[in-house]
Amino acid sequence: MPFGAGKDLVNLEYVTTKAWGYWHELGHEYQQSAWTWGDVGEVTVNIFSLYIQEQFGNPSELLKEKNGKTYYERAFEFLNSEDPDKRYGKIDHYDRLVLFKQLQLAYGWELYTSIFTAYRELPKEDLPRTNQEQIDAFAVMASRLAGEDLTLFFTKWAVGLSDAGKDRIRALQLPQPEVEPWTLQET
Repeated sequence: MPFGAGKDLVNLEYVTTKAWGYWHELGHEYQQSAWTWGDVGEVTVNIFSLYIQEQFGNPSELLKEKNGKTYYERAFEFLNSEDPDKRYGKIDHYDRLVLFKQLQLAYGWELYTSIFTAYRELPKEDLPRTNQEQIDAFAVMASRLAGEDLTLFFTKWAVGLSDAGKDRIRALQLPQPEVEPWTLQET
């Protein structure tokens, strides 16, 4: 935060309507390394920013436009791309944030409460350590706690879910999503 920015923290209007940067920094305090692989370090902090923004009744940051398109429109272009080289980590941070918001739209904020709790309760030796382990563990955890097989969701997002991760999800024998989460957006 810039020097002197602290004065804004006592400005109620600012804190409740324009403080995305503060909410973002606060999100870093809640991030857990086990579910923060390399491509999402500056993305998952904004799960908390989106939550705070929603609680204050503000329009979603993801409905703003960049280059004439909302972040949802940009994300849908990515999701529908047939490019065999598409990769989640190559798109804009806010485009990446849509993945996490779509999970919330499909399963509620309670999904994140459950995910964060489950990670905190894992024995230290069971925590994922590498990027690949973190990606796979998050996809497995999200699927298990959502009660639906999210393999296609994470595949469409091209996060790099491994065959081993897909096998772990398949072993859970979960149904396919009733609503395709990769199609969801705020209005």
